[in-house]
Amino acid sequence: MHRPPTEDTRSAAAASLFRPKVFRDVLRWLERLGVPASDRDDVAGEVWLCVWHSWPTYDPEHARPERWLNRIMLHVCSHYHERASRRREVLLDEPLDVPDPAPDALSLLVAEETRLGVLDAIDRLDPHEREVLVGHDIEEMSMGDLVEKIEVPMSTAYRRTRALAALRALVEPWDEE
Repeated sequence: MHRPPTEDTRSAAAASLFRPKVFRDVLRWLERLGVPASDRDDVAGEVWLCVWHSWPTYDPEHARPERWLNRIMLHVCSHYHERASRRREVLLDEPLDVPDPAPDALSLLVAEETRLGVLDAIDRLDPHEREVLVGHDIEEMSMGDLVEKIEVPMSTAYRRTRALAALRALVEPWDEE
């Protein structure tokens, strides 16, 4: 006749099972079972999650805790390998060192200083040159629309060339710093 486990036997089983050495052993067992290092922590987490869920049904009289854990681990590992055989991505033993695509603080600071410097240089241009430069190059107006807006002949609107030269003259000394 089968007796239900006593609280003492379950406590002893828990004490032998839930300790740091066993956690490390699970990782070593997974390595031996062919789980790549990049997935080992995740698979070990699945093992311990299964242990947690099935702990209420564990009977220490039926199997030693290590054997019970080993059975769970083999079950989880076999499912991992089954899923891995259908996986399309290539698993690497070591993670890739991918640079962060976001600009760093220094790049943002330099970009902001550049933007403010250009705006300051545009503000120092002759008002007529500034009007042509801003209208055509910043607001992207066609020269025909710009001529109508500022009411000057087309040849006069081509002050843009002079405006660009003046802007370069203002910015070049700033670039040499």
